[in-house]
Amino acid sequence: LFALLDRAEKDYGVNVTFDRYPFTQSMTQLSVIGPEKYLSIPDRIIMERLKNPAEKTDFLKYLADLPPEKWSKTILAKCRLEKFRNLCGMTFAEIGDLLKPPPAETALEMIAEDSVGTCAAFDTLSEENMLRIISDRRCFCASDETAAQMGTQWLMPRNQFSGFRTIALQMHNGIPLPEIIAKLTWRAAGRFNLPVISELRIGAKADFTFLSNELISI
Repeated sequence: LFALLDRAEKDYGVNVTFDRYPFTQSMTQLSVIGPEKYLSIPDRIIMERLKNPAEKTDFLKYLADLPPEKWSKTILAKCRLEKFRNLCGMTFAEIGDLLKPPPAETALEMIAEDSVGTCAAFDTLSEENMLRIISDRRCFCASDETAAQMGTQWLMPRNQFSGFRTIALQMHNGIPLPEIIAKLTWRAAGRFNLPVISELRIGAKADFTFLSNELISI
C-alpha cells in the first residue's frame, strides 16, 4: 500500500494524506462475523432471514466452527438487548464464561434479535503495522476521538484519548515531538482548509493542549 501511495505522489503528483486511529481494533456490526454470503446483506434483512429455522441452524454451525481465539479477540462494543447491554467491553469468550452458552450461540442470539443495533470490535491489525501506519509522514492525525460519548452504552475500545495515544506511540517509535504535533494540528487543519484552528494568532480560535513528557505514556 505504501508503494502505491509513493507512486501516486511521485508519478502523478497526488497530494496523499490519510487518517488512522492508533488502535488495532476495527468496529462494525457483529453480523460480519457470519458466513460470507451475508456480508452484502443489510442487517435488517439478516434478521428476517434468520427467522427461518434452517437458515438459523446453518448460521450457527458456521459460528460454532470458528476458532476459539476468534471469540477471545472479539469484543462486544454495543448491544441494545437488555440481556447483554451491560456486558459491553467484554470479549465473547468472557461473556460465554459468564452466561454459560457458548460464544457462537450468544452471538447468534444478538444477530438474530438485533443485528442492526449490535456492534463488535475486531482485532484486525498487528501492532507492528499499526505503528508503521501512524508513523508515516502522510498520516496526520488520529480519528474516532468523538466516535462515542461518555456515559452511553457505547463502548468503542479505540475512541478514548486516541490523540494522546498517537503522540505516545510515535514518540516511542522515534518520531520527533514537533513533527508529531504538526501532524495532529496545523498540517491536518491545512489539509481540510481550516486556517482558523491550530494557529496561534489574533482572530484564531484559542485552543490549547499542554503536554508533559512525564505524563505521556503508552
